[in-house]
Amino acid sequence: MGVADQGVECIEAAERASLVAWLDDGLRRGHRGTLQREYPLSLHPLHPERHRVVRCEGRLAAHAMVQCVSLRVGEVSLEIGLIGLVYTDPSFRGQGLASRCVEACVETLRREGSVLALLWSDQPGFYRRLGFGPVGRDDLLVADAACLARARTAAAAGSGPEGLQVEPCRAGDLPYLEGMYARKAIHVERPPGALAALVAGPEVEVAVAHRGGAPVAYAARGRGDDFRDIVHEWAGDRAGVLACCERLRGERPALGLLTSPAFEGAAMDLLRAGAVRHPRAFGLARLLDAGALLRAVIDTDPALAGLGAHQQDDRVTFEGDGGSQTIPADECRTILLGSQLAETPPDPDDRLGSLTCLSDSERSALAKRLPWPLYVWGFDSI
Repeated sequence: MGVADQGVECIEAAERASLVAWLDDGLRRGHRGTLQREYPLSLHPLHPERHRVVRCEGRLAAHAMVQCVSLRVGEVSLEIGLIGLVYTDPSFRGQGLASRCVEACVETLRREGSVLALLWSDQPGFYRRLGFGPVGRDDLLVADAACLARARTAAAAGSGPEGLQVEPCRAGDLPYLEGMYARKAIHVERPPGALAALVAGPEVEVAVAHRGGAPVAYAARGRGDDFRDIVHEWAGDRAGVLACCERLRGERPALGLLTSPAFEGAAMDLLRAGAVRHPRAFGLARLLDAGALLRAVIDTDPALAGLGAHQQDDRVTFEGDGGSQTIPADECRTILLGSQLAETPPDPDDRLGSLTCLSDSERSALAKRLPWPLYVWGFDSI
């Protein structure tokens, strides 16, 4: 066991390539270059400042990566932070080094004005100690060939003759696909041209539906070790999305499709056609600025004009028509973002029952807007 030489550090640009190779060895079984291809935007060579490391005995010992993105929900755009590639060398585990890297990432996000830190992990207990808890909803719909065919037939009936041709994605399709993605109700604001790098990742297959020679829908399956039998990003014409899913299913017995809380057309078609629904918590989050998130929830609702919140570390003070009230930040996180841990999500009115500072009219108006639909599509997660 080594002892950390010093605190958490950023890295120099010249060290970035060797750091990513070290992560490949630890996280991708020595397949050098895999992570760079899976996460071309997050691991862009021009952004070495996203990495946080701890060294022991002069060696890299632990790492976490942080990235701030703009998440658009309807007309509202908020800055949220993504944390990923959390790793500790086996020789130095059990010393809290990864926790220190994650905390450094959180502090960076706090300084940069992110409303929350979001990550994905199958170790919720580890992150609970760091203030993270399950939030949101992530619905996985599993459909076999018959279900996909029924859904596509129903969708086509509502839009007239199909006239669809489904082909693998080509370079000329990408500007159209980026436009479809940007019109989704919930999406991360990507830089122009980003999709070209994302679809070139390992194990990625993208199908595009054309009508009259023009792209009208797409669906993407796979991303390195993740989403192998799951469509994790899709957009466009309902029948076109489902036709793309049929192609991506190939010889598989069934195909999964991830959908946001907006539950757009193609997802509803699949559900009505008999797809098996698996509702899950979307991710793990730590609330950083409850006031900014609440303002996004309120938007322009005049019934909530007098409602506000202020966060100080792990406590949040609400101010409503009934006065002020302070609650734990994790309780506030669940109130604002929800937590899909059961088949039937809790009623927002029940969650708001603890906020005695709200008037009846504020409680009723706020319940209609909760939970705020936090969602990041598969290509944007890290």
